[in-house]
Amino acid sequence: MRRALVAVLVVLAAAGCGRPAPIVDYGPSPAPSSSPPVSGSDPVDVYAAAISRYLTGSENSFSGTTFPVVFVLDRLDPAAASPQAANEATTPLSAEQQQRIATRVGGDVRFVSSLDAATTPGEDSCKVVRENGVFIALGPAKATGADTGSDTAEVAVHGFVACLGATWFTYVLRRDPAGWTVTGTTGPMAIS
Repeated sequence: MRRALVAVLVVLAAAGCGRPAPIVDYGPSPAPSSSPPVSGSDPVDVYAAAISRYLTGSENSFSGTTFPVVFVLDRLDPAAASPQAANEATTPLSAEQQQRIATRVGGDVRFVSSLDAATTPGEDSCKVVRENGVFIALGPAKATGADTGSDTAEVAVHGFVACLGATWFTYVLRRDPAGWTVTGTTGPMAIS
């Protein structure tokens, strides 16, 4: 009996490993308010640097790919680096912040209220980002280091192209005279 129970548990655990990552529905966007600032800095610069790095870095599952359109969640989600646990309140980006981020990133950047607004149904019930694009959700910028007014910050990132083309992690950024630059990642990283 014990062997049969162990065998069943092993089969169930293995079956769960082959499934695509769960899709997070961020739901409708609440009314705009200001985003949490990084002390002594414009958080728009931090978010633009994180998006720009994601689009050019190897962290997006499609290194070397230029996405013709970038869909960005219109609010900051504290669970962006762990979307399976998405249950915290989000903070909307104002229209002015969205415009400034889009200008700094360049290209076709569109802000959307949910992952569903950026995707279409694909094969096997797997969503695919429209127009060969990418969806990005960001977490609030958090000052790090011993001094909360330091020139370092962390931003959670969730990138999604399709079920087997999604990433979750947290960028570490440093501010220097030229602006904010991603210097690496911290904490858990997931790639599907």
